[in-house]
Amino acid sequence: MKPGSRKKLFAAVLTIAICVMLWQFVSRPVEPPINNQKDELVIEPVDQQGPVAVSKPPKPNKSNSKTVDEFLGADLADKFDELADAYQQTARYPANSQVIVDADLVATKKPFQESEVELKFPDGEGGELPVSLAAATDKFQYFNGETIIARVIINGAQENDAINATAVVVSGVSNEELSAENALDFIRDTNNEYRAEFDSGLFAEKSIVSEMFVKFNVDVNEQNLIATVPFKFGTAAARLDSMPYTRAEGEFLLLPLQFSVFESGYYFVDAILEDASSGRPLVQLQTEGRMKSGNDIMLLRAHQQALKDAGSQGPYNLRVRNAFRGAEPSEVADTPVALPLTGFGLPAVAFSEYEDVQYTDPDVQQRIDFLKGLGSGSKSEE
Repeated sequence: MKPGSRKKLFAAVLTIAICVMLWQFVSRPVEPPINNQKDELVIEPVDQQGPVAVSKPPKPNKSNSKTVDEFLGADLADKFDELADAYQQTARYPANSQVIVDADLVATKKPFQESEVELKFPDGEGGELPVSLAAATDKFQYFNGETIIARVIINGAQENDAINATAVVVSGVSNEELSAENALDFIRDTNNEYRAEFDSGLFAEKSIVSEMFVKFNVDVNEQNLIATVPFKFGTAAARLDSMPYTRAEGEFLLLPLQFSVFESGYYFVDAILEDASSGRPLVQLQTEGRMKSGNDIMLLRAHQQALKDAGSQGPYNLRVRNAFRGAEPSEVADTPVALPLTGFGLPAVAFSEYEDVQYTDPDVQQRIDFLKGLGSGSKSEE
């Protein structure tokens, strides 16, 4: 959870609550409209002064007699209580050191998984060709000097089909070809998988743009199939080089990151602390701050309560999954940071080495009390 996310969550919940309450208010039943029939007159005695004619009150419309509160009051109360409980659980830790509850949301993308596109082709008669392509690059973001690996898997081809596959890197702006057309090599012991490599250092400097793509040409017998895969390309604002040390200090595990900084500015880092033995993601860590050109450090801090609730004393692996330099007012986009392909291995740290200090935030507690108050209010209206 990024710094400030709790405030955004609370603001969103408050907005929803106000909308619901307004809806309930305007949805309360009103007296049914007066019809064209005259009210029935009833004669009732009043003391000794003789009979007085009074109007009999109209009968309420039974279909409108139940309010929205009666239908939704309990459900709303339960929802507010659930939100308060979830918010209270995240409030046990700082916003930049949160226990991971859904491993799928932070799972590492395998090579080629992030960029793969699957294409089927029409046969000209309203159907599809039996052959389809699954094309990809091994990652989505590349930096100048890195090798681009292109892959295509040809599905539906027969063993005796004549196959020829080539690929070329193309500018996403001018459609200019930035590389020679490379023949894709068949990868043995695979199901019709072909690959080629491109050295980005050979691209013409004047033609390099941030948005590029690989164009695949695949001939299966006499049928020509074309696929394109986009990718991002550029110069890194900084490079993550190492982690000089780790240690327990107070209630935190300190995790410094050493960068080679090419452009000074304000940086953001998002990382996952994993159990080294099982690979299970434990805690999501985030930090932000200004770095100057040259060598600089940004510090991640894992709270002891988050580590205890995640249930691991290590050894750990730290995987930095995203880092970038925020765009300045005169710039149009953030600038990425070059990250290592593997994480950093960290030694075990016993829970006893931390100070048993619980994290508290008075503002957060006020929001929790507010949510619980909304739940109690909904229940009291039933």
